[in-house]
Amino acid sequence: MAENEKEAYLALIAAHDNAFNRQVLEGDALYFSSPGNIADLVDDLSPELAAADMKKRNREKIAERFNWPDIIAHYERFIHYSLSTKNERNILYRRYPG
Repeated sequence: MAENEKEAYLALIAAHDNAFNRQVLEGDALYFSSPGNIADLVDDLSPELAAADMKKRNREKIAERFNWPDIIAHYERFIHYSLSTKNERNILYRRYPG
């Protein structure tokens, strides 16, 4: 793991407030919707914030959900499913069984 990846792995996350980030990070991030919100997040950080717990849960999510063997397996299943449907419309518009 590169040094910058190690730092990111241990960092408290501030993420743009959108459906994808909310789905991935769940309640384990600080969310902003504009540049001004980022400054507000920093100004409002409090000692009561459960940052250590948030970082721990994010490390667990990375280890469980976002590791290369699992990512590769998901791509392989998607490719096999896509090739077996023989219908381009299915590839583009249907969710494959993960």
